[in-house]
Amino acid sequence: MSTKMGIPEGQQDRKDFKDWQVVAAFMAQEGVCSCGNPLEHGFHRHHRNEDHTDSSVENLELKCPECHRATLKGEKKEALDKHRSYEQEIFKKLNEAIDQTLQGKLSGASAERLLDAISLGLKMSHQGNHVDEDIEHVPLPIKMAYKTAEREIVIEAYTEGFKDCLKSLRIQTSAGPFGGESKDGEKLDQNAA
Repeated sequence: MSTKMGIPEGQQDRKDFKDWQVVAAFMAQEGVCSCGNPLEHGFHRHHRNEDHTDSSVENLELKCPECHRATLKGEKKEALDKHRSYEQEIFKKLNEAIDQTLQGKLSGASAERLLDAISLGLKMSHQGNHVDEDIEHVPLPIKMAYKTAEREIVIEAYTEGFKDCLKSLRIQTSAGPFGGESKDGEKLDQNAA
């Protein structure tokens, strides 16, 4: 694949979506991929019409990593297929190791070291084949909006609990053992709560 100034052939005219478009798409999709997977764990920017020079917001769709992988072509698809083939080999070896461990032919410590090696091998294959290299996470304005909403809910619940506690304390201290009046002039009865 030839390149011009480090940009792969066919992508020299590629237009990327602006951050505000990503935020708008995330909100329009309500943080969910078309398959139903949440996008909070990562997503890819996808050109709906596959025209990489069209960066209109209508052409932007955020896809979960699995759905985006299904759209790959050429070298990227070959790299993904290579990684998946390696994954299948590794899982076959893992199953064999589990069987040997259950039969007592492989010690638990050896199985644990083998599992660590398998995990490392999968990570290296994942990185070496550039699987999910363009994965993005929830845009900062969306994260901030979520955190603000969460904070408001917590503050409201805390405030209500605090008010209830104060009301309870005021009734107990103002009424004394025989009742009395609150600062507002309300008659307080020890039995009324």
